[in-house]
Amino acid sequence: MKTGNHLQLVVILILVFCCACIAQMRDEQRKPFQISPLIGDTIDGAKREYFHLFPTVKNFRWAVFYLNPNGSLSARVVFGEGSRGRDSLIKYYGTLGSVRDYLKQLDAARGTSSGDRGANVTIELHRGGKLEGTLLAVRETTIVISPKGSQHLQKDVMPVGSIIVLRDAEIDKVVIEGHSHVVTGMGVGGALGCGLGYAFSISSRHSTGGKVADALQVVIQPAEDGLFMLVGLGIGMASGALIGAATSTSDKEFLPITDQNRLELRGFARYPFDEPDSVKNFR
Repeated sequence: MKTGNHLQLVVILILVFCCACIAQMRDEQRKPFQISPLIGDTIDGAKREYFHLFPTVKNFRWAVFYLNPNGSLSARVVFGEGSRGRDSLIKYYGTLGSVRDYLKQLDAARGTSSGDRGANVTIELHRGGKLEGTLLAVRETTIVISPKGSQHLQKDVMPVGSIIVLRDAEIDKVVIEGHSHVVTGMGVGGALGCGLGYAFSISSRHSTGGKVADALQVVIQPAEDGLFMLVGLGIGMASGALIGAATSTSDKEFLPITDQNRLELRGFARYPFDEPDSVKNFR
């Protein structure tokens, strides 16, 4: 009986070991998953600091995300000191939706969004003068811009002369241009108000019978329509201006450039982390 019990125990241990090996093989065979176009499937130390991911992992090096069958995310994290370090699998790092919502909220809190990547920037120089253009990248000690008026041949390909690299020591102040929605709001609001005013005039006309009794009424009715449209136009433009002002963003100034605001400034760059070779070659 003892021999039989020992045999059963050995079989169970073998099965457990085989199951663990199979699970490990499945983890290794899974392809990394891109959680967002900006982050990709792998984050390094710079991305971790910017997005505040894995804040409790000490001596963080990098991490790779995987999508589980149930829609949740797992991550293989490499950390530790020395040449090799250690790695650990986090089997549940939240759902894909919750992580993406967190990234959107983080952008909103910082006043950035995917539409702000490659923001218009004005750089005032210590020696006097200023440069205007598109913010391409923010590096450890330099800022890369495409000057105003430069032509891009195609996506992510920059012709010679279309990139300027500025050292921190040359820069006095960096200003990210804000976005004003007042004019757009007035235009949209005015058009809607005008249309609603005309619709109200027609409905009012129908409610009183809708039949023109004499030539005088024929003359008066267009004037009434115009009056309602004019009132609607005014109300719509005023409302649109208020909404546009509320959704507009003001200019952001960075003076001086520090490690903390460099991270924020990076959020406005067209390439916050991974630069294409056509940009990376400019030093």
